[in-house]
Amino acid sequence: MLYEAQRKELADWCRRIYERGLVFASDGNFSMRMPDGAFLITPSKRNKGFLHAEDLLVVAADGHVLEGGVPSSEFPMHRHIYETRPEIQVVLHSHPPFSTAFASAGRAVPENYFVEAPLFLGTVPVTEFAVPGTSEMVRAIEPYTRQTNNLLMKNHGALVWDKNLEAAYNRLEVLEAVCRMAYYTEALGGADVILPDQMERLRQAKQKKDKT
Repeated sequence: MLYEAQRKELADWCRRIYERGLVFASDGNFSMRMPDGAFLITPSKRNKGFLHAEDLLVVAADGHVLEGGVPSSEFPMHRHIYETRPEIQVVLHSHPPFSTAFASAGRAVPENYFVEAPLFLGTVPVTEFAVPGTSEMVRAIEPYTRQTNNLLMKNHGALVWDKNLEAAYNRLEVLEAVCRMAYYTEALGGADVILPDQMERLRQAKQKKDKT
């Protein structure tokens, strides 16, 4: 079995994401870049919480399956991110409830409600609607992939990418937490927002953190 250690690691994170309520049944798709340029990706129509290492697929950059069954039809979206951002090693696409609610409302994640947004996420745009599994998805995310590591996909879900599995998982978890807190904050009448000069200090702190 190719990439046995990496398969086990990705399968472990699939279960962890499922147990945290950030993915449900067969929704979403997770991938990981291999050192030789191939990719691991979750199979189509399988529950992420019950995947084992041997269930993951190995896919070449052209989409040809090297080992396994039927890959997610959304692989081209993952490939686009990897091609655009050579430093990225992991892409996670899921439908967590609060993030997906914001995406379906066409609401960008508020940047000035909580320190987590500017410190951990930065900008979280909402894409145009795209039919899942089509080339429209690549066109929908293309305007944003160089400028951010997290998106809300209109009426669809969340999409994050980062340099390793833990970093990508943390990004997904923080995104969902910020959307959940924003929902409750607005139910209480809205946030006493972070002021522009304070936001600038937070952005500077994030830039400093990113360099270390």
